[in-house]
Amino acid sequence: MSPHYLLRWLGCVLGLGLAGCFLFDPVGAAIKKLHHPAAAVRRSAIEALNQRYDDRAIAPLITCLKDEDAGVRQAAIMTLGRWGPAQAVVPICDCLRDASPEVGRTAAETLAVLNDARAVEPLIASLATDDTEFRRAAITALGRLGYARAGKPLLARLQDQDPAIAAVAAEALGGFSNLKVTDALIACLAQESEMIRHSALDALCRIGAPAVKPLIACLKNPQGKGRALAAEALGRIGDARAIGSLIICLKAPVSAAGSQEPAADMNEEEPTGTPADAALETRQKAAEALGKLGHPAVAPLLACLSDQDSAVRGLAATALGQLHDARAIKPLIDCLVSLSAGEAADEEEATEVNVRESLIDALTNLGEPVITPLSTCLQDDNRRLRQDAAEVLDRLHYLPPDADGKAAFFILRQAWDELVKLGAPALKPLLACLDDEVAEIRPGAAEALGRLGDRQAVDPLIKCLQDEAVSVQQNAATALGLLGDRRAVDPLIEAFQNADPMVKRPAAEALGLLGDAKATDVLTGSLKDEDADLRQVCAQALGKLQYHPAQPEDNIVYLIALQSWDEVAKMGAPALEPLGACLSDGSLEVQRGAIAALGEIGDKRAIEPLSGALPDWDLNAELVPVLEQLGWKPASETEKVYAWIGRKDAEHLKAHWEITRRVLLDDVGSSIHRRLKNAVYSFLAIGEPKILDDLVQILDNQDDKDIAETYLNCGNEKLAQAARDWASRNGYMIIPISGSTHTSWGSW
Repeated sequence: MSPHYLLRWLGCVLGLGLAGCFLFDPVGAAIKKLHHPAAAVRRSAIEALNQRYDDRAIAPLITCLKDEDAGVRQAAIMTLGRWGPAQAVVPICDCLRDASPEVGRTAAETLAVLNDARAVEPLIASLATDDTEFRRAAITALGRLGYARAGKPLLARLQDQDPAIAAVAAEALGGFSNLKVTDALIACLAQESEMIRHSALDALCRIGAPAVKPLIACLKNPQGKGRALAAEALGRIGDARAIGSLIICLKAPVSAAGSQEPAADMNEEEPTGTPADAALETRQKAAEALGKLGHPAVAPLLACLSDQDSAVRGLAATALGQLHDARAIKPLIDCLVSLSAGEAADEEEATEVNVRESLIDALTNLGEPVITPLSTCLQDDNRRLRQDAAEVLDRLHYLPPDADGKAAFFILRQAWDELVKLGAPALKPLLACLDDEVAEIRPGAAEALGRLGDRQAVDPLIKCLQDEAVSVQQNAATALGLLGDRRAVDPLIEAFQNADPMVKRPAAEALGLLGDAKATDVLTGSLKDEDADLRQVCAQALGKLQYHPAQPEDNIVYLIALQSWDEVAKMGAPALEPLGACLSDGSLEVQRGAIAALGEIGDKRAIEPLSGALPDWDLNAELVPVLEQLGWKPASETEKVYAWIGRKDAEHLKAHWEITRRVLLDDVGSSIHRRLKNAVYSFLAIGEPKILDDLVQILDNQDDKDIAETYLNCGNEKLAQAARDWASRNGYMIIPISGSTHTSWGSW
């Protein structure tokens, strides 16, 4: 190789080597970019430095704390905060006075992490800032640093007019444990702001043991408004010194004079926030707290199970269930036994604490150890005790080992599906249930016997057709149909003729299943009943009986009852009059079927009954096309309005507004309430502002809840306000719901 080429080769190597040294020093490159004229480049360089610590970058980053760009300053603070060099603390403290509140907030947040005493005084000075977020950050930082000299300024912030600031200050004071701080936080438990109350609660829990005595004193204060939260705090702290005071608090609210007094009766009309509410909440929180205090709380809580106050027993049971101590099993079961006997059964229904539910929940929480002692209660003479025991055992997935035991258990739980699956062993227990004095047992038993399929149940079920409870009669009729025994035909016919109207449908279905022609006459007699569903059930049952009407007019009645509209239309002209009568039927489904059938027949004589139904909002859109198909043309201004409504033709309705308004207001004045509502819906869909005052007046005059709800959800603020005013005057509460189907303002 010639000397010339050798020199060139060495130059390339040296050049590449130097370039390599620069490329593999990203920190040096990023530091160099900190002097770039573009702020975005400087910010990008700081982000790059944030990924790796290097002593060389500390001084340049500190210099960046005075950069002209706030984003650069903020990024430099965050990177220095992540690295934590001691020499950066004072320069970052200086940033608390930055012109940008965001930079100051970032400095405060960073100083909280650096945990350096030099930051305390600058942070205290920052509390005077007007920027809320900056103040919150400074307060939080002082709380995390926890230096004693920050306590006084933080206490002062508890009086801040902004509840959010006061709440942050309360939270920050959780790092201090002197008596003055504790007393101030306990006072915050009575604040109106929920945010402040719960921040103070959390702070007291962080203070822990030093707060126990002041919290106990708060519990004993008869005028203390924060007693419930004090009880909660004591439970969360978990100090056994609180047990005695919590037991006293559990037993009864304290009067203003400091004496024990029984809890006031609660009623549905008593508003929340009353002294009775506060007393109950305090007792409940005391029970929850005792449930967290472990072994030492068990004995005093067991003693409370024999307290004369039923609420105390219920709350004590709740706490014992949370403690999971086996010593509570027998006393809780004994309490349940006592409650199920005599006057105690009625007493618990009237208290603000449901003792039975509390005992059941507590025993369930104690788990598997309760199964053996509680299973003996399944044989007790007291039905309520058997039911309560079965509920607990069911929650614990217990089943008796033998079939008879299972049947009795399922009956207690009213688990009718399980009884059907059990099969033959369930027959006798279910038959016995048909004579049960508890009305809610008999319908389920009757229904299960039908599904069980054993004809030994026929005679007892026939007897049930005379039961005083309609639900029992209904289920007995259905069951007899499923059993398929013709011994039930005559009793079912009698039930159909004489029983409650609600029994007629299942009786008709059963007669159809039994297939005895002797039921034909009674079923055909109901083909013109006012109840469309009953007509249809009777027609379907007749179909099972191979019913064939002898006369065409009878066949039309049968087909209409069956709602076989295509078949009715095939009957042609003779069906016109019966179909016309259907237009005033109580069933919308029947009305719509009749319209379709009349259109299919295509006889112009149907125009008169069809046009008479035009004012009906629910039918109008279907009526107009059928009428036009028959060659109908509106013969009056009224019919024109109805035709436009049927087509949802808002343009014509608004163009002829005076006619529209007159026709629909005439409907409003009609004695037919359905026509009035249809007119209101039409006005809303048209969405003409000129009618708003009239619509408000209609609501005031009619005093109708349905109209008020329609206005409330229609999308027009004036009508919605009218509805809210109406609700306020009439004592209704407005509850938001999703998926409203009400007519929308101007939807056409």
